[in-house]
Amino acid sequence: MHLYQKIINAARHYPSGIWITMVIQAIRSMGFSIAFTYLPLYLHQQRGISMTVVGLFFLIAGITAGVSQLGGGVLADRFGHRKLFVIFMVMEILAFALLAVLIGMDSPIWCIFITTTMVMVSGNMSAPAISAIVADISQDNRMTESYGLMAIGGNLGWAIGP
Repeated sequence: MHLYQKIINAARHYPSGIWITMVIQAIRSMGFSIAFTYLPLYLHQQRGISMTVVGLFFLIAGITAGVSQLGGGVLADRFGHRKLFVIFMVMEILAFALLAVLIGMDSPIWCIFITTTMVMVSGNMSAPAISAIVADISQDNRMTESYGLMAIGGNLGWAIGP
């Protein structure tokens, strides 16, 4: 049996939604890794901000985004996982687009910092929703593997992105 046949046989054990979430995670991670690998370099080299300040900014933005994940979980439970996942993903895409425009226009640093935080917050708020979606569509005996596939998608995105 060829490798591709083994992969296809293994793929049949999971609902298509699991594969879709894996691809979504890969795309999200790829975009995030592309943008946030080079953003600190841009801020330091092009805009003259010390790496200490850049690091402090990302620390504060990361803590803010981490705390916002709690709110994302509460909202997803209240209003529906799929609905909120789509809303948070649209917010993340729009925030990324705004960040690109702001960088292209050499906007004030505070605008870039706020928009970067918005990207991180909206992305983290979607995490509980997508995890709940995986739990909803996964078979009980394949739950661990389903979350593993999601993690693989995220790791592939980080590997491919930069």
